[in-house]
Amino acid sequence: MTRSKLVSRRRFVALLGATAGSSLVAGCLAEGDPESDDSPEDERNDTTTESNDSDGDSATGESEPDDDESDSDDESDSDGETAEDDGRSDSESDANGDTEDGDSDETGETNGSDERAPADVDEFVFEARTSHFTGLEPSAIADERNPTLVLTEGERYTITWNNADGHVHNVEIRDENEDVVQDYRTEPTDAESQSLTFEATADAAAYVCDLHASWGQRGSIDVVSDGGDA
Repeated sequence: MTRSKLVSRRRFVALLGATAGSSLVAGCLAEGDPESDDSPEDERNDTTTESNDSDGDSATGESEPDDDESDSDDESDSDGETAEDDGRSDSESDANGDTEDGDSDETGETNGSDERAPADVDEFVFEARTSHFTGLEPSAIADERNPTLVLTEGERYTITWNNADGHVHNVEIRDENEDVVQDYRTEPTDAESQSLTFEATADAAAYVCDLHASWGQRGSIDVVSDGGDA
């Protein structure tokens, strides 16, 4: 009986120890499980929080602009500035063009008026050379070779030449057919000077040195009426 009780006590202690060990293990496992369970929940919570943050940004309109939209705005601004610059350039070009055209027109009218205006003098003085006449007086023809004389029809004028090269010269008035008008001519001479007085007629077209006309010693005559018409 004593031996049997001793065995029973040993089994009881062994079972008690096994039970205690199982309880200890179970307790450890129970403590470890909440940590592993918390991790997924934390992750879900984090995900939910990020989603809410994203929704909040969308709801408040504070989301960052897309790169494409920003680029489009930049391009629009750039295009707008370019268009404005082009507009200004065109305006400036138009303004400059108008100014230049205006100057040109004004110059043309002035030059045309000067060319067609009869001289307010009754005598023209030249230097005579075999190759050309050089204007001396009035100042409007000074230093010009073979200047055009604008004359008023019916008025009387005098052409005087000074001998600048010692050769023989004369002067005569010719029409478009190279005929002498109304015998307005002088005799050839190597004198220091010579003058011819004549009346401006509609058929007068040139003043010429007969001896050197083919060498270039000749100029044009433009006869206008009192109203300024040729």
